Amino acid sequence: MSATVDQLLADRARAGFPTPARRRDGLPPPVRDLHRRILGYFATTGQPPPPATLAAWAAELGVTLTDALGRLVDADLVEADPSGGLAGAYPFVGTSRGHEVRLPGGLIVQAYCAVDALGIPAMLDRDATVTSHDPLTGVPVTVQIKGGQAHWEEPAGAVVGYCTDADEAGQAACCRCPLINFHASPATDSDSPSSPCRRRSSLAPWYSVTCYTPMIPSATRPTRSTDPIEHHR
Repeated sequence: MSATVDQLLADRARAGFPTPARRRDGLPPPVRDLHRRILGYFATTGQPPPPATLAAWAAELGVTLTDALGRLVDADLVEADPSGGLAGAYPFVGTSRGHEVRLPGGLIVQAYCAVDALGIPAMLDRDATVTSHDPLTGVPVTVQIKGGQAHWEEPAGAVVGYCTDADEAGQAACCRCPLINFHASPATDSDSPSSPCRRRSSLAPWYSVTCYTPMIPSATRPTRSTDPIEHHR
């Protein structure tokens, strides 16, 4: 790992950064179970579960759907849409935000941000191809995830830029995710409007693993003889 990523993780740990897994731990078990089912549905379909499916799960778990979803929204684990359904459940989102993850078999899922896109293969313990673009230049960025390792396919100097001292108020979907992007080079990241508070790294998958690996149901992830993510949980 580079010094930049080491420092980022150390800073976040000292600050008690509320990763999604940590925010979920404070919820009642049935609500955590509902959250895991939502993630599993996104992982297998690329879309949010429909209202009827959510209602059936809530009844099975013995919770009120509106209360359970409200708790998940308050914990910033899911994003509600204006109709009262789900827009997304970090790292997955139902509509394109410019960060696409192609899984084995051809399923394409959408991610909220660059770190979320890199976190999805880690969460599922699957190989994947991540495609995005530099928000300033439009240059395509492609990352291959194979065997738990990220390989920057094009361009070779691509980085992930993210704001580490932004105001944490508000939902990540609107307040932080738009600032976490792939950049074709450190130079274009430096030109970003939020560059004074940014860190960058070519090894952001390590941070993604820290955020998301503990959250997906094990049954959703194919088993490997040696889980390359296990030690980072």
